[in-house]
Amino acid sequence: LFPNNNSNGNLEDVLSSITVRHDLIDCFQQYEQCVNHYPQKLNHSRIYSYLDMILYPNAIVNGKDLRKEEFRNYRNHTHWNLHHEYLDPLYSFLSPYFQAQ
Repeated sequence: LFPNNNSNGNLEDVLSSITVRHDLIDCFQQYEQCVNHYPQKLNHSRIYSYLDMILYPNAIVNGKDLRKEEFRNYRNHTHWNLHHEYLDPLYSFLSPYFQAQ
C-alpha cells in the first residue's frame, strides 16, 4: 500500500507527496541528490526539515518539538493536503472498512 499502491516506499514518501509547500520538499530532494553518494542515509530528515521551515520560529511548544514524529499534527491542513489525489488509492482501499452501517 505505501506509498501509492504501485511502488515501494514509506510514510515519509506519502507525506512528501501531500505537503502544502511542495517547493520546500523540492529543495530538499535536490539536496538529497547532491549527497546521495555519501554512506549516511537521510532517512526521515526530509519531513523534519520541511516542518522546521513551516513551523519556524515556533517549532517547540510547551517543551514539545513539533517537528518530531511523536508530536506532529498530521491533520494540520496548513502542513498536509489530506485531499491530495495521491491519497486516492489509499482512501479507496480503506473506504469499505469505514462505511457507515
